[in-house]
Formats: sequence, structure tokens, C-alpha cells
Amino acid sequence: MNKKIQLLIVHYGDNWIRGSEVCLMNMIESLDDRYEPVVWTNNPALANYANANQIRVEETEFPTLVSLYSGQRKLDWSQWCVLYNKARYLIRKYHINLIHVNSGAPCQWMSMAARTTHTPMVAQLHCEYNLHDRFTLGLHAVPNIITVSHAVSQSLLDEGYGKDRLHVIHNGVPAQNADDIETLDIRQKLGINPEAKIILSIGSLIERKGFDRLISSLFHLRAQHIDCHLVIIGGGENQALLEQFADAIHMQDYVHLVGEQDNVASWLHGGADMFISGARSEAFGLVIVEAAFADLPVIAPATGGIVEVVKDRETGLLYPNTKDAVDHITHLASSIIYDPDYGQELATAAKAYAERHFSVENNVSHIEAVYERVLMQPNQHRTIFGVTVRCLRPIKTLFRKHIVARFLNRGASYENC
Repeated sequence: MNKKIQLLIVHYGDNWIRGSEVCLMNMIESLDDRYEPVVWTNNPALANYANANQIRVEETEFPTLVSLYSGQRKLDWSQWCVLYNKARYLIRKYHINLIHVNSGAPCQWMSMAARTTHTPMVAQLHCEYNLHDRFTLGLHAVPNIITVSHAVSQSLLDEGYGKDRLHVIHNGVPAQNADDIETLDIRQKLGINPEAKIILSIGSLIERKGFDRLISSLFHLRAQHIDCHLVIIGGGENQALLEQFADAIHMQDYVHLVGEQDNVASWLHGGADMFISGARSEAFGLVIVEAAFADLPVIAPATGGIVEVVKDRETGLLYPNTKDAVDHITHLASSIIYDPDYGQELATAAKAYAERHFSVENNVSHIEAVYERVLMQPNQHRTIFGVTVRCLRPIKTLFRKHIVARFLNRGASYENC
């Protein structure tokens, strides 16, 4: 019998189960039996999941002042040392053979802990990190990186991160049998006219998700005498602002902010006519894949990793991610409302495409292939000098993009620093 591979999974996040947590849980549940995971996290919700599934778990507070991350301007060496030593302790305690870091933040201390213990490490990045964070998190010091889309990987590659050490693996969604999904009728639950059209969207209620765009589009659709409602699943800091906006344009009776829901699949199968994303930026678009599996026509912005998920006019409709986005969303939504057969044609193609490319089985098999490759080369890129040089690559980017640009009087934006 082959010896189990002890896998340390490190996750940094807030106390919720959202995109990156869902992807991580799907991966853990589908891992080959050869791997025996240990979860180290600061997220109580993820720790509870691990405990409920008999997965070994270490729950630790990860101080937010550990480095320059998130605007902090002073490196806290004492906290860094605490986490670095804790990582080394866990590696020894559980005889770890491989480390999987499920976000950029823990790379601050995990890269060094992996190198000094000669433990292979892979970091999975679920979003694009700006120049400031690529430098302060030390992403170029990570020996192997998985990104969820080509859009996430591009900045690292532009700065010279090795193509042989960077792997693009799209997220996966578990297939669900329709018979196993709890029945839910959105119109009946929310008291919506049975003849009204329903636009469904899902995400955190933050500015980046662009729900204000969808509320504006709803206003224009109803101005065209189209009876439609917008249902938004999710919670977040902008809920009150979105409610005020809907009230201000007299859409309060047609915008339904239903909050976080445990049975998202039931809502997706609850009779909506389409799924629309208003995101201003998106690393991948997991909810778009979930909508495709639910056989819903999808409208989404042509931005970030979404263009790797949706093939325009084949598996969905893409609109330019510009200041005119509301007009484009309105036009595309009305085209599906007036031609439901076209919408169903897109939905059918999207579901078939998602089943081929975005299944959990496909995702995990590719991740395990990276694991096997890394385990075969455990001593890759260990020299401190080489690591230091690689970590300074974002500084070269800063110089090229800003100092040189200003010298040549071409101007430069510091927005993404």
C-alpha cells in the first residue's frame, strides 16, 4: 500500500464561505485518497467545515499587520516570526510532504517556511493581485503557482515569473442531479407576478460586483414596459446603498435583495429567465459557471477571466466593460426577453461547454497533476539569492511603468500600485 501524502492546506480569509472557500472545499472532497489533508486557517467557517468532515484542522488568528499587505506600511517582524515558526511546527508535527496555499496572503511566511524545511509548495491565486501586493506578499518567491485564469497570471508572467512554474487551472463546479435539488419557485416565494421576467444575479454586495449597473438596467427595461424583476443573492457592505439607490429611482418594488442563501442551487433552478453579472472586474466568474450548469442564459462583461468562461454569442452574451455598460446590459437582456428561444439555445450550449471544461473532476485532476510534478522536483529554486532577485521583479515593473513613463512625458497612473 502506498504511503499517504500529507497535504497542508493554508487558507486566509474572513469568516464566511464564498468563492475561494467553495472551490477549496470542492477540491478537498474530490482529492484522491492518496492525499491526507490538514487545514490551517484563520477562518472559523472553514474550520467548522473541516471538523464536520473529519479533516484535521489547525485554527490560528492570522494578524492583518503582518506586512505591508492591505495598506499597512510597517513590517511587523514579530508577527511574521510567530507565523513562520508556527508553519515550521505544523510541517514537522504532521510530517507534511506538500503545501497548498489557497490565497496570496499566507505566502508572506509560507514561502520561507517551505524553503527552510525543504517542503514542496504550491500557491493557488483566486484573484489578480496589484503591483503593491505582488511585491509585499512576495509572490515571486513562491516556487509554484496555480491561477484560476490567464487574466490572473498575466502580470506575474510579464514580470518574468517562470512559465514552467505557473499553471492556469480553471475552477470547477460539482455536477448536481436535478432530482437532488430542493424545489423553489422564485415568483411564488417573493410574490412576483407569474408572467414577469426574472433576472437573477449572485455575489457580494460590494462596488466591484456592479449591482448598481443591474438596478439601472432594470429601470431602463421597465421604462420599455417590460415587466421584469431583479433578484440578487448575497450580502455585503453596500446593501444599504443599493436599497437607497433602488428607492431613489422607484425600483424598490422590483429589486429583491434576498441576502445570503444556503440553497443557491435551488434559486438558480427556481424559474429565473436569465443570469446577469454586472461585475466591474472578475478573476474567473464561478457563479457564471453555476448559472450555466443551471441551464440559464448568461449575460456578463468582457473582463478578466470571464472571457475564458463565456464564448460570446455561443455560450452567452458579453458586453463591453465600459461606462456604457448599462446600455449594453439593457439591450442584451431585452434581446433574450423578446427571443427566449435564442436564450435557451445559448443556455444549452453553455451547459454543455461547462460540463466539458469546468467540472470539479477536471479541476482536481489538473491540480493533482501539478502536485505530482512538484513532488518530483522538491528542491526547485531554493537559493536565497535567487529568491531575493525574483522578489524584486515588481520593482522593475514599477520603474518601467511609472518612472520611465513620466520621464518620457507620457504620463502614468498609480491606480494599480
